[in-house]
Amino acid sequence: MSSSSAPVIRASDSAALGAKGDHVGHSRLGLPRPSKFALKCLMLWTAIGLVHGFCNIVGTDQGGILAQVEMAVLTLWMLFALALFLATVFDLVLVILRPFRFSVERILPSRFSVGQWNRVELRIRHQRRAVLELYLFDHLPEDVNYESMPLSVEVHPNRRSLVEYHVRPLTRGTFSFEKLQALYYSPLKFWLASAMAHLPGRAKVYPDTSVLANLQYELDHRSAPQSGLLSWAYLGHGMQFHQLRHYQTGDVLRQVDWKATSRVQKMISKEYQMEREQTLVFLLDSGRRMRVKDDELSHFDHALNAVLLLVHVALQQGDSVGLLTFGAEERWIPPAKSSGQFNQIMNLTYDLHAQPIASDYRKAVQRLIARQQRRSVVILITNARDENLDELAPALNTLQQKHAVLVANLQEQSVVKQLDYPIVDFSDAMKYLGACHYLEQRQAVHQQLLGQRLAALDVAPAELPRALVNYYYLLRNQATR
Repeated sequence: MSSSSAPVIRASDSAALGAKGDHVGHSRLGLPRPSKFALKCLMLWTAIGLVHGFCNIVGTDQGGILAQVEMAVLTLWMLFALALFLATVFDLVLVILRPFRFSVERILPSRFSVGQWNRVELRIRHQRRAVLELYLFDHLPEDVNYESMPLSVEVHPNRRSLVEYHVRPLTRGTFSFEKLQALYYSPLKFWLASAMAHLPGRAKVYPDTSVLANLQYELDHRSAPQSGLLSWAYLGHGMQFHQLRHYQTGDVLRQVDWKATSRVQKMISKEYQMEREQTLVFLLDSGRRMRVKDDELSHFDHALNAVLLLVHVALQQGDSVGLLTFGAEERWIPPAKSSGQFNQIMNLTYDLHAQPIASDYRKAVQRLIARQQRRSVVILITNARDENLDELAPALNTLQQKHAVLVANLQEQSVVKQLDYPIVDFSDAMKYLGACHYLEQRQAVHQQLLGQRLAALDVAPAELPRALVNYYYLLRNQATR
């Protein structure tokens, strides 16, 4: 994303390079440091000294012309030393007493995309009569890659010079630019002066929506939903009353119409159908289990990408979407189907990260029920194990009395992959057994969720976006039958 295609954030400051002004030029030792030109001059002076030493050794033995050469080289060496000393001192005085002033402006795009290269532009101007070469280094926050720095730019008198570089944020959130370091040569090029321009700026780093666009394109061009999803016949239960019918095997007790049953002396069930316009509410876990990383992204980042994809797809279909996060931080946006709902959810979650805090499922369900009275399709995305069932199972039982529920439980692929590694020693055997035990626990959790008549997914984080969209299309198909 470039500044030409989006609103920009501007930061500007005037910097003084030298010993005066608000921004004092300095090296790490507090003074300008010698330039490469000064070091080359020093090396030349040393070479002349070595020649003098050689002539002195040879001339002592033979005398004559070599002695005269020795004297000439000695005179040259002393004059060169004097000239070099005076020039470097004079050049240093010029740097200190004549600070170089320039103005700089940083232009940032209104939003950055995580994992993508984003352009940053610098605009520099100075008031001296000579053309000056500057070397710029922008001090970036952590978790940001960059290229093309330090920047080299020729700054012409009374003319704005433009230079750009590219950054690649590795995490979402808000990061700050603080300082811009500038280097320039002294008038005689013996010194390289440095200064810090305080140039504060803030940038918002959002999820990479190009990944979501690619996923949606792939999903839109498939012939049928991918395999691996169950055709949950009970997904529509409790959504919208359709008709009465005779009791069938598999009907749950809450479907039974006891008044009609008592009248006809036969078991009568209520049949429901999905509403054509759905309300989706995401219940997104941001607790410690979602900090797990199987690749560059955490489970929470994978979950957030899946949520944003399905939000975009559902809004295009005219459905309402909402979101409640729990665990690290509670953030709520009520369901809506307006065109701006996607951006609102993006702005609500772009700086949210999973934290090392245990997630409270009961509290999250209570908060959701209190906020969302209308019956909806609630999609819980979490990473639950068997030790969470004592809390998770009753919470979900309460939730499904009010809403239709899907639980998307994320697998830890780093553990699953242990089954593919060869067993060489005792440590490998223990890892293999640990992976087997982990999978048994997950299978137990999955079976218990299905036993509660819940829709459930046990899925790898990278496959979550496709799985959720498959589930959504299944809902749409049921609604149109």
